[in-house]
Amino acid sequence: MKKKILYGVIAITLIGVLVYAYMQMSGNTVHKQRAKVSLETFLQETYPDMDYEIKQVGYGWTDVTYEFEVVKKDSLAVETTYTFYVSGMEPYEVFSDTIRGTNIDKEVSD
Repeated sequence: MKKKILYGVIAITLIGVLVYAYMQMSGNTVHKQRAKVSLETFLQETYPDMDYEIKQVGYGWTDVTYEFEVVKKDSLAVETTYTFYVSGMEPYEVFSDTIRGTNIDKEVSD
């Protein structure tokens, strides 16, 4: 009887450790959604006239960031892809605005 309880505790502990490790490596789905909402809010405030689609690319577990691809659609059916990095923890801020960086580069080259 004691062995069954011991094996049950070990199994539950092992499952808990594996679930925790998976969540740390792949990102929490709630945090992914909050980071995406934060990016959508940022894009709506910064670029209100832009037609875009957000695609989730990946999660950087070493620095706790989510990498999103934002596809900008022009009137000529030209799609331009920009990469945004968003914090995976509160306050879910956008670390890199590659659209702004691209626009600055265009202004300087003109």
